Amino acid sequence: DNIAGTAMGESLVGGRGGDLITLKGADVVYAGAGDDDLRVEDLEFVRADGGAGEDTLRLFGGGHTLDLTARPDGDVVDVEVIDLGGADNKLVLAWRDLRALAPRAHVVTVTGQSGTVEADLKGAGFVDGGIQDGFHVYTHPVYTLRIAEALQASLARAAAQPTAADLARPHELWIVPQVEHLLVVPAALPRAFAWLDARAPRQR
Repeated sequence: DNIAGTAMGESLVGGRGGDLITLKGADVVYAGAGDDDLRVEDLEFVRADGGAGEDTLRLFGGGHTLDLTARPDGDVVDVEVIDLGGADNKLVLAWRDLRALAPRAHVVTVTGQSGTVEADLKGAGFVDGGIQDGFHVYTHPVYTLRIAEALQASLARAAAQPTAADLARPHELWIVPQVEHLLVVPAALPRAFAWLDARAPRQR
């Protein structure tokens, strides 16, 4: 189905299958099942719910800043792909927003030809997985954030994945609090466990 909102603000409900829904004004969208395409002409929408399937929210026009951290929880849900387009749009999100965007698939992908992504991942245990298939990938025990290489990304804070050279460095002694055993590990190995909220203090 091809469903278009107006500046008046409507409730737009999609059906089964892939729908093309254009948001304009204070719209409330329930796209339903299927791989839906939600096209956003302005940021006045009240709610965008992609429903089941792999759904994409596309920003049309330039100069938009979609700040999910400033919007109420649940404004944008079940939207697995956000396309910033090619007119220097900006996405701002925190890690808790990933839970709303991808409660089923647990993977959020940000695409576009240009634009900026600001993501606050600190405290959640994300690890910088490097570049994979044209996307900078940040992983978590449950969620994954993928950002297209063409976009400028500012993240706080993802630990770098240790390299083979890191793991080959001399070993050091670490004492883990509340654990009776001592661990002898490569000096760089704790980077691989950056998803822990706190690291054990080093003692010589």
